[in-house]
Order: sequence, then C-alpha cells, then structure tokens
Amino acid sequence: YVTVKNPFVPAVTWYENINSVVGRRSISNTKGSLFPLKTGGKISFQVDGIGLGGTSAWRKFWSCKANGKTTIKLWDDEVVWKVTCTSNSGEVIVHYYSEEIGLVVKTVTSEQGKEVSRELTAMQAG
Repeated sequence: YVTVKNPFVPAVTWYENINSVVGRRSISNTKGSLFPLKTGGKISFQVDGIGLGGTSAWRKFWSCKANGKTTIKLWDDEVVWKVTCTSNSGEVIVHYYSEEIGLVVKTVTSEQGKEVSRELTAMQAG
C-alpha cells in the first residue's frame, strides 16, 4: 500500500496478493485541515478510484471531523484522538490516532450494517 502523509486519507495505490487486486486512487478537491489536531477540525475530499485492468471505477466524497480526545484500551489505556470520516455512500470510518507515536492505532469501519475493527498490535523501532 502507498499512502499520503495524512493518516486519515485512504491508500492511493495498493496490491493484494489474495486475488491479485491492484488499484489506484486519486485524492482531489481537498478543503480544510485536521492538523494540528483540534476538536472540531474538519477536512473534506473527493476520492476517484480505479481497479487497474479496468475492473472497476468509483467516486466518493468524504468528510472527516476531529471529535476530540478519548481513552481506548489497547495494550494499555491510550489517550487518542477520535476522528470520524463519512462518505456520501454511507460508509463510516472511525480512526483513533495516537499523537504520542504518530499513528492510527485503531480503525472501525462500518458499511451496510457490517463493522470491521483493526488495531495496531505491534511496532518495531527503525
């Protein structure tokens, strides 16, 4: 996966070994800013995606808002920023961002009644 500096924007290119899925997204029409993080900060952007080989194409409009700091349980109690992103298709992604380590440590995605949660489980110093 290739990403941009903003941790709340989706990967711009990807390759998944499972089904040899390859794709690319372009991010445009960005308005606002989330950094430095502050309660009520907002950003909106347009995402145009295409599955390479012409398998599919899509366009979504996203809006993200910094909801404020909260505490979540990971390996310990972690104070993180909760940032909620919603798309015009009804998808909701809640990011939990740690300023201490500069990473999203938990993501909860909700779409069509299904919820998927991903958490950072390990880190290695470079």
